[in-house]
Amino acid sequence: LDRESRENEDLEDGDHNSMTCRQAYDELMAYLIDNTATASAQDPTGEGTEDRRDWVGQSPRAGVAANNDAKQFLAHHESIRILWQSNTMKQVWVKRSIVNVIDAHKEYLNDIPRLSSQDYKPTTQDV
Repeated sequence: LDRESRENEDLEDGDHNSMTCRQAYDELMAYLIDNTATASAQDPTGEGTEDRRDWVGQSPRAGVAANNDAKQFLAHHESIRILWQSNTMKQVWVKRSIVNVIDAHKEYLNDIPRLSSQDYKPTTQDV
């Protein structure tokens, strides 16, 4: 990831964000795995940042845990997208059978921009 991040810093064309692959990985690890992010940054409620048109994370039928999961996904979707599109992840994906990763995960990960859109409504295929 570090090598790939350095190489991408030199690129001028394409879909680039200010975040490198390494930064995306570190963010996901700190927030979702290690729980080392600051307490205020870990708040999945997104107070003050949510758009009232966005129904994800606000369903009374889904329950607190599912709503918080949806809010965490929306808070970190860009990091997930950057990491998924990295060359490192493409190399890992080729070896997915070693750890029994389900092929359907690829469809989900390829659709992160659509799934994180404020206008997202689940399709029959999504369900």
